[in-house]
Amino acid sequence: MQLVVQYTSELVTAVGLFIGAILLARFTWNRVKDLPPEEKHFGRPLWVAVGSVFFLGLTSLVNFWYGSGISQLEVYWYITAILGSGLLMISALMIMGSRRMAIIPIGMMAVIAVIAFAETVIGAGTILGGFTDYAVNFFALVLFSIPFALFSYLTFSTRRITSFALAVLSLTYPLILIATAFTDPSIVTAILGLRLYGPAILITALALPKSKIGAELIAYSFTVSSLLYFMTYLLVSPLVGDAAMMTSITLIALGAILSIGTGAYAFTRWSQSRNSATLTLGTFFFISGFSWLIVALNHVDFLGGLNAEYIALLLGLISPMLLNLSSVVALDWKRALLLPLLIMAAPFIMMLGGWTAQILPDAIPNRGIIMAISGILQTILPLGLYGLLWWRMRKAGAPGRNRALFLALGVVFLILGTAGGNAVSLVSSASILAAFGVWWLGVTGRADQLLGTMV
Repeated sequence: MQLVVQYTSELVTAVGLFIGAILLARFTWNRVKDLPPEEKHFGRPLWVAVGSVFFLGLTSLVNFWYGSGISQLEVYWYITAILGSGLLMISALMIMGSRRMAIIPIGMMAVIAVIAFAETVIGAGTILGGFTDYAVNFFALVLFSIPFALFSYLTFSTRRITSFALAVLSLTYPLILIATAFTDPSIVTAILGLRLYGPAILITALALPKSKIGAELIAYSFTVSSLLYFMTYLLVSPLVGDAAMMTSITLIALGAILSIGTGAYAFTRWSQSRNSATLTLGTFFFISGFSWLIVALNHVDFLGGLNAEYIALLLGLISPMLLNLSSVVALDWKRALLLPLLIMAAPFIMMLGGWTAQILPDAIPNRGIIMAISGILQTILPLGLYGLLWWRMRKAGAPGRNRALFLALGVVFLILGTAGGNAVSLVSSASILAAFGVWWLGVTGRADQLLGTMV
């Protein structure tokens, strides 16, 4: 399973990098198309970066083919890897105006290409003997650490998100070599998650070129990386072939990813307004998104076991508490601030005790009645309070009043999706996705735009 996941992550990485290359090419073209002919050369470093990202994607694709038994790791695999990392280095040097220094990466690429050719075509161990694996790791360290250092310097100098994204990509791409050195699935999953963050932040930076380096960019990139991460495990899931189950799990994952994206939007608004209700709401969407993503991943054999169950359950208790808290803060009911925490306290302590004792959640005494009471209170409170807030704003003709209404409607859809106790069914999963979709419409203001209540 571990090796299969590693190679499937290479396919997902390749797709992410190809998308990144296309977006980078579009970004470069938009920057240089209106420049006079004598200034169009300013776009050359970015065109070199486009080639670099493309070759890195091709390297991952070839590695996937190797893992699938389609081809062997012949010399062209090394060539694509060398071109990808080398061109990234050259691109950074060109941006810095040190074009003459490009002779260094070109020389390194030539030496490594000759060694790779000898090792592959003439015979493994011809030059390096038993140190071939160590040499690959050493060359990867050299080829990627230099562009990482250069783009990091450019990030601090220019504050451009493209340089930041390429620096992160330089850091995360060679992590696949570290993943192959471990056999512990938990370590491998963590490493693969970090590695997929590279293509994710590149896509995010190019899709949102006006963003600044900060919480907004990082939060939105988590949305993309979560999608890439889920696809990695979905493709090797034993559920492949079960169309109904695959659809249900995918709907839950899409709802989770939409929740993370909504949280990113809320954090962006909070950074501008410093409104405590917005911050609480953004935290709810972030934690809720990761909670449901874990639920989806558990069904595709990502984690499994008691730890994964309890993590999902505990996050599932914390997230509605935050939703409740946001509704109390929005109404400015300071005396009721502890109420959401008190509602969540008993089931949280119960679950924490069960996790510590390492017993099945269903075997915890009185779990059903405690969770039922807590669940009812956890849904009635935000439904009622956001409904009340919407009513007050509607009576006053306040702009943006449908945010509160759609937050209340989202709770209704979530109740429909979880009421039966089994969220993994087509109807329940669709209701959960609908809940996060309605919440997204409300929080982002799309609902008010559609209903004409922005003012």
